[in-house]
Amino acid sequence: MLTKAPLFVLKPSITSSRGRQLKPLLPTPVAASASDGASSSSPAAVLLAAPEQQKSAYSALALVHSAAAGATCFVPGWAMANFFDWLPTTATAMQLVIAPGAYLWLIVACLVCLKEAAAHGRLSSDTYKRLNLGVMYQSIVFAALAIRERALLTKPSLMCCLALLGATAFVAGRVYAVSADGFSLPTIIKSFLGNLRDLIAPKTLVSGFYSLCAALALYMFFWQFPSPGTPLFLLDEGPVAVLLKQARGGGMVLAGIVWYTLKDAADRGRLAASTFRQLNLAMAVVAVLQLAAYGYMSLAGVPLVQKLYRMLMSTGIATVLVCDFQYFFAKKKPEA
Repeated sequence: MLTKAPLFVLKPSITSSRGRQLKPLLPTPVAASASDGASSSSPAAVLLAAPEQQKSAYSALALVHSAAAGATCFVPGWAMANFFDWLPTTATAMQLVIAPGAYLWLIVACLVCLKEAAAHGRLSSDTYKRLNLGVMYQSIVFAALAIRERALLTKPSLMCCLALLGATAFVAGRVYAVSADGFSLPTIIKSFLGNLRDLIAPKTLVSGFYSLCAALALYMFFWQFPSPGTPLFLLDEGPVAVLLKQARGGGMVLAGIVWYTLKDAADRGRLAASTFRQLNLAMAVVAVLQLAAYGYMSLAGVPLVQKLYRMLMSTGIATVLVCDFQYFFAKKKPEA
């Protein structure tokens, strides 16, 4: 019969020649035996707490989102025919590129940044906690929109959409909870209100541009997501076009968080860091895809509201110029 090794052994007492005890008996620790096993509280035992688990989850999600983004942006006619119970038209196909297609690339960029942060143990910093929350919020908003307008989607596409968005929201939320030592709603709200206050106090011209973009993203979310907002087309848009326009408003959730993250980096002189260069590039890619879709619709003769069309084109061009410039030429702030 096997017995468990004792945790302590007693030192023999030392006595004098008169029999007087000089030192009391002291317990001496003994190394735990192999039968005790490994501690059950190791990081690997907690779901998505180990960096390797986090990296694998982010990589898998980025790969699937890349496939979805590629389908919606580069073969929108095929995607429209297979994702929706609706015949594709030029207007609806290009709207699919504008949203959610372009914003799926932004999710991919954030997932890649988070994967690199996991590899270097930086997920507990405010930047990456903010990006995790942004990816989670974005996934929840898109999933809510898909459920609300499920009658317009084919059943397979709806199920795949909800599975991908649900997995993304779970991973981002779980890793946030691990890195923030819990999921505290009051802390999140307090941080959000503090970020709103920061928007009105940019420290540089570039951070002022990012602040303006973040504020516009917040406005566009409430303008286009809960209700369709101003029509882009002069003719009847149809239910799918309205849904996709609301998806563009929903995409402003993550866009606004990324804009604020870039504003914070600009204030700290950190735009030359790899994470912020990648986020600048991602915002430029989103703008280029949307500009291409708007331009194609105009060339194809789709009747557009010209005032709104010109506003969208001008803001897109400004975004490309600023973000590309910062991607290529941003320099680190000199040490004080």
